[in-house]
Amino acid sequence: MPPSPSSNSLLHSRRAAQNYSEVSSVIIVVRHGQTEWNVNKRLQGWADSPLTPLGVEQAHHVAKRLQELIQGRPAMLHCSPLGRTLTTADIIATRLGEGVEIQVDPRLKEYSFGHWQGFTTEQVKSEFSLEWQQRQADKWNYVIPDGESYALVSDRSQHWLNSLSDEAAVIAVTHQMTGRTIRGAYLGLSHEHTMALAHENHQICVLDNGQEQIVDV
Repeated sequence: MPPSPSSNSLLHSRRAAQNYSEVSSVIIVVRHGQTEWNVNKRLQGWADSPLTPLGVEQAHHVAKRLQELIQGRPAMLHCSPLGRTLTTADIIATRLGEGVEIQVDPRLKEYSFGHWQGFTTEQVKSEFSLEWQQRQADKWNYVIPDGESYALVSDRSQHWLNSLSDEAAVIAVTHQMTGRTIRGAYLGLSHEHTMALAHENHQICVLDNGQEQIVDV
């Protein structure tokens, strides 16, 4: 069930790795709407902040586009347990209507920034300069104190992917960094390419038939 491509909405397409190319479900990766800490450029991780008015508007636009993409087909709505994703998922579920229930899954939580949470990147560079340098030297494997590494997040993302059954469509309401690892695993990307993936709050990433399509809303 690929979305209708257009020059405005379809930004690029990538092919999946062999190990996930047989996944029968259409996987639609959604990022939560903009939050107050997004605006303030604070690292959220497992901490939380509410959606801004723009974030609520983005969630409604995403919900409308999802309704168009799903076109009444059966869909499962999986969601991170954090507040910003639950708010976004509630808006989506309301739009999709009866029969769509939110399934909260902790494997979809954001990358934990440990004791960096609540700080801006510039503050982390100043307050935790050695830790910042160590992470920059091995960004995929470095575990932030009291937090996680990309490798750990990727492990739980792959565990989630492997748990999917044959639903017609699976909508995952998650976060930018966790979404990167889901997409990177599905597409068989290198660690460097996975960490470089972008996912704006107003974009939907559709993984279907071994390829990815990114749709603006």
